[in-house]
Amino acid sequence: MNEQLDIILTPLRQRPAMYIGRYSIIRLRAFLDGYFEAIRLRDHNPHLMRTMSGFTSWLASKYCITGVLGWDTILLRQTNDDDEAAFHLFWEKWDEYCREKDTD
Repeated sequence: MNEQLDIILTPLRQRPAMYIGRYSIIRLRAFLDGYFEAIRLRDHNPHLMRTMSGFTSWLASKYCITGVLGWDTILLRQTNDDDEAAFHLFWEKWDEYCREKDTD
């Protein structure tokens, strides 16, 4: 989907405890926000944020969410605020999103 995003998501998915300490959608969001900010400051590249914005819109559409919510909040709502379950749901939905976008 996006090479810069794959560079961080692939190892994070394989070893989440090394990067964020435990399975947590909240920690994942904080980590990715920091990563995106570092890339933005270094490269002035807003493309990564557009990728996540697209993912957020896709999730909102999939779950019939109206209003402005982040992808982490949408996933937490789907798991009754279960942080670890939302973390696992992120990867499931991220894969689904990437498959759909790759076929577009």
